[in-house]
This record gives sequence, C-alpha cells and structure tokens, in this order.
Amino acid sequence: MQTRNRFRPLCLLLLLAAASACCPCRKYQKLYGAPLVGTRWLLIQLDGEEVANSDGRFSLRFEDAKRLSGRGGCNRYSASCDTEAGGHLRVGPIASTRMTCPEAQRERAFFAMLRSAVRYELDAKMLILSDSIGVRAVFQAAEEDQNTKNQKIN
Repeated sequence: MQTRNRFRPLCLLLLLAAASACCPCRKYQKLYGAPLVGTRWLLIQLDGEEVANSDGRFSLRFEDAKRLSGRGGCNRYSASCDTEAGGHLRVGPIASTRMTCPEAQRERAFFAMLRSAVRYELDAKMLILSDSIGVRAVFQAAEEDQNTKNQKIN
C-alpha cells in the first residue's frame, strides 16, 4: 500500500507532462506562429508601457541561435546571444551606432531590457522577453514577415 502511494505523485506528474506536450496551443504555434529565428519582431510594450512603434523604430531579429540585431529607436545594434529550446536566453554585450535622437532615453531602457533578458516565450505572433523578476518586453511579428511566410505556404 505504501509503495502505491509513493508512485502516485510520480504518475500524476508524468501524466501532466504528457498532457501538456500535446496541448492544442502548441499545435497552433507550430501552424500559425512566427519562428524565433528570422522573424522581425517589433516592440509593442516595454516595462509595462505600450510603445507606439508602427514605423519599426524598435525591432529585434534573431539571425540565428547565436546572434541578434535590430533597431533601438535611433541606432542599429547587434549582439551575441544564446537561445535554448526551453526558452532560456542570454544576450551578450550590445554593439550599436552612436546617433542621438529624441528616443535616446527609451533606447537606453530598451538596451537595458535586452541585457537583462533571461527567458523568451513565443505565443503565436508574439515574443515575450522576461528577466529574473518578470516580463520586460512584448514584441509582435512584423507583417511583412507574416506575408512572406504565407506566400511560402501557398
């Protein structure tokens, strides 16, 4: 009887893991979601505040699993990174051009967010970056990337 009770939590845990692996939302992400690598991600929220970014001034693109680049409001930037399938992320030192503009303060906050990011999550056409405390930024896949992807499917 005691042996059966010992294995009950383990069995429940395995059942939960199996159920979450076949979750319909994961199928949705695979069918309709934007991939992490190669998608141009546009910033829509930074530190809980909505960002007006229809012109793509704040963007992010993972060139591959080890390199990212984009625009930070004024300047172009690039950095090394490590992405892992479990959503773990580490961003290395950021190199950027040095132009000044009215968005300089927000650009500094954007770069600070990138440096502090330790986790990413994909939710359909959204990318969420978090640090050790919580969500720092939300990005949306750029429309041109979605149109390109749809053309490849058709």
